[in-house]
Amino acid sequence: MDRGGSVRNRPEWRTNRIGRECAPAGPDDESTTTNELLQRHLPKSGVVKGFNNVYSEHLLALTRPSGAADPTIRTERHSGRSAAIRGPRPPGTYSKIISRFHRQPPQEISEMINKYAGRCGTCGAQVEAGVGQAVNVDGRWNSYHHACVPIRVAPPVGRHAGWHDLPVVGFDLEGTLPEPTETRIISAALVHSDGTTQEWLTDPGVSIPADATARHGITDEMVRSGGQPAREALADLGTAVAKLIADGIPLVAFCAPYDVTALHTELARHGLPAIDWDRAVIIDPSVLHKEVEPRWYGSKQLGDLCRYYEVTLETAHEAASDARAAADLARSIAARHGRIARMRPDLLHQAQIGWYAEQSRDLQSYFDRQGRDETVSTQWPLETKPRD
Repeated sequence: MDRGGSVRNRPEWRTNRIGRECAPAGPDDESTTTNELLQRHLPKSGVVKGFNNVYSEHLLALTRPSGAADPTIRTERHSGRSAAIRGPRPPGTYSKIISRFHRQPPQEISEMINKYAGRCGTCGAQVEAGVGQAVNVDGRWNSYHHACVPIRVAPPVGRHAGWHDLPVVGFDLEGTLPEPTETRIISAALVHSDGTTQEWLTDPGVSIPADATARHGITDEMVRSGGQPAREALADLGTAVAKLIADGIPLVAFCAPYDVTALHTELARHGLPAIDWDRAVIIDPSVLHKEVEPRWYGSKQLGDLCRYYEVTLETAHEAASDARAAADLARSIAARHGRIARMRPDLLHQAQIGWYAEQSRDLQSYFDRQGRDETVSTQWPLETKPRD
């Protein structure tokens, strides 16, 4: 509520990191009083309320209007359930009427330290510059106290059936370089739905760069003492992947162009039989996520998405762990989005080709607006030319 008495419309509601939710009520024509508005809406909603420039201890001293909620009871949400908790909120100045309507929570959030002072988007109190966070929610930046920052809440798991109920195999590899046409594979894993795991540690025959070791922890000494010769390991890996494709079992790979292109290039480099990727069914959870959350402003790394979709990632950049998490992540996205789950896997593969191309064009447009001299590949899952 602003000082003129009107209630500003904010279409979303939020849950912050300490479990509280808040959303302002809808706009009025400035003829409705605060008391009337509260009495109209409070009986129908789980409400957290506050008044402009009123401290909580003052709020508790007010006479409760007939039909209004007890000001000593606040509603909080934990794991999807609301609970009435008796007792005042911590003292603090409130700048808005805060009312609870059960709407879809925002999914697109990006955070950084707040450069400028401002009012907290949750509690309304002042947030001094540099001591809180600036958060982009659905394309709009607000300042928040650290304890008030909204969290992402994934859509609930549905009851629909789909390919996520069928066997899939997680696929991941680690390499020496970020460029998939130049990297040498040093570890790889296939993780089956029944828990069976196939793993390879490969001696690439070249030194592993320090930044690559810092990322995945694999050293020259490790591959030289315990790794298979590259050609031998790649022959086994290529045969295993080709068999899965021939059997029609979907492969799940997070950011699939890297894994697919690296394996394709390595097989050719060592004169080994090529995989017929045209027959493959690939499911890429990074593409699925961007399709179902097109306005996601936060990080899209595997670990970030695993936290959002409630998937366990045991050890980031460890091939078996990443492969397992990728498969679980794909299933979790499908379990929450029926239109994804109900697509036949081969048709989903074809759809991802188009989705990835569109997503890449959007990223290219962003780079162009920023003046960045970068070219984004639109090819998925196999890239046929080096990245810039």
